[in-house]
Amino acid sequence: PAKAETAALERLSRDADAMDAACAALEAAACAARDTADVTARANAFHDKVLPAMAALRAAADDAETVCGAACWPLPSYSSMLHYVIE
Repeated sequence: PAKAETAALERLSRDADAMDAACAALEAAACAARDTADVTARANAFHDKVLPAMAALRAAADDAETVCGAACWPLPSYSSMLHYVIE
C-alpha cells in the first residue's frame, strides 16, 4: 500500500480505538449520573462527566469523518445537515 493509504488507515484505526474507548467512558458516566439520587449532584455529574465524554466521542468521530470518503461514511456530514436545514 502507498504511504498515504497506510497513514489514512492508521488514523482511522486510532479514531476507531478512541471512539470505542469514548463509548465505554460515556456509557459508564451516563449510568453513574443516572444512578445519582440527588438532582443537583445528578446535574453536576452530567455536566462534569457525561458532557466531556460526549465531546471526546465527537472529536474522534469528527476526525474520522474528515478521513473517510462520503460514500463510506454511514451518517450525514455536518455540512450536508446544515445545507438541508438552510434549504
